[in-house]
Amino acid sequence: MQNPRFAVVLNTALASLAAGLLFTAVVVAAGLGQAYHFDGHNGHQPQAGLVIDSAGNLYGTTAEGGGHKGRKCPEGCGVAFEIGLDANGEFKEKVIHRFSGSDNGDGALPVSGLIFDSAGNLYGTTAQGGSTACGGSGPSQGGCGVVFELTPAANGEWTETILYTFTDGNDGGVPQAGLIFDGAGNLYGTAGGGGANNAGVVFELTPQANGQWNETILHAFSNSGGDGADPFGGLIFDGAGNLYGTTAFGGGASNGGIVFELSSGANNQWSETILHTFAYGQEGAVPMAGLTFDGAGNLYCTTIQGGGGGGGSVFELTPGSGGIWTVTTLHNFSEHADGNEPFGGVIFDGAGNLYGTTREGGVENDGVVFRLTPQADGQWTETAYHLTGGNGGADPVAGVVFDSVGNLYGTAEYDSSSSACGTNGCGVVFRLNSGALQGHRHD
Repeated sequence: MQNPRFAVVLNTALASLAAGLLFTAVVVAAGLGQAYHFDGHNGHQPQAGLVIDSAGNLYGTTAEGGGHKGRKCPEGCGVAFEIGLDANGEFKEKVIHRFSGSDNGDGALPVSGLIFDSAGNLYGTTAQGGSTACGGSGPSQGGCGVVFELTPAANGEWTETILYTFTDGNDGGVPQAGLIFDGAGNLYGTAGGGGANNAGVVFELTPQANGQWNETILHAFSNSGGDGADPFGGLIFDGAGNLYGTTAFGGGASNGGIVFELSSGANNQWSETILHTFAYGQEGAVPMAGLTFDGAGNLYCTTIQGGGGGGGSVFELTPGSGGIWTVTTLHNFSEHADGNEPFGGVIFDGAGNLYGTTREGGVENDGVVFRLTPQADGQWTETAYHLTGGNGGADPVAGVVFDSVGNLYGTAEYDSSSSACGTNGCGVVFRLNSGALQGHRHD
């Protein structure tokens, strides 16, 4: 099945690029933050979200760029980067790894975010590359992706270790989501392609005494009998060790995707429970992101299609008696000023508000950063901060993260500040200062 996110990576041009400024290299007004602009050599098209270390440094990936333009990476195979603040309070980037693609056995096209372990190592996935040719209908870039580890050294350099290379066979292929750890140090993730039914898998990687990692398939999606297909979002655990996630497609005749739970049984056998099937109605369809829990055990996520306004939705799933989960639509995007196509997931602040992004919509159709605020009557109201291309970036396809003082950080695929990557620019990392989401409200 065609992956909509690859269409974003390789084929989408901005519908509109405005000359107005959203961010600059310094704080210019209350609410406005900074933007770090990629130039191709240091990365191009950041599609993943960010992770913040204890010192406030940001880490992420870009899908392309980085200098390694191998036989299968004409635009460069992507980078992993670190961004901190210099003495003047401006963003400063360091490339910590340049992916070189399948020509060298390395990964290519990292479109997922990174995670830390307790020792400060970083882990992630690439959607292409690797030393093994795809066994199925893999992408043209050569190789169906890898899981990698980046280890810092005392001199500030980072070393990459490939933990697993996908073949697009029963082991899966083309992973587009990040990873999570369990308490024993095992890694879990999803691969949108491959599997026994060529509909994607949920996998576990277990470290071995010899330094190798073994893969176990916890579930192979089938796109039949109501099961899902194409899990492009990441996973989360509940307190009992059950896994939760989404698939973008499948779920029966509607083909709008599902929300699923995987529960571990005897002999490490995992069983799937389908919590919800999307049908393109008011609730939306095609969830591309992973889920978020609140403190009461409710699940939250986004869809990129359908909904009452046609531009996707933010939804809540509430568990009830008998294992029945009830879906509630918190906001329907209208394809206009309030946003359109929320590819990323959502996060909470301490007051119970939800935050996320949409890839399109807003006053210049370059996307928005939104906040949803719960009201006493059970409704949620939206506040949208409009991206306007230019120096501030356009087309955010990942969610946002908070720092310790309430500033929001995210990535946008494009910007028009430089022609180094073509007319659409190379993309940015942006900051919205605490309090930026005031005004521009759409109820």
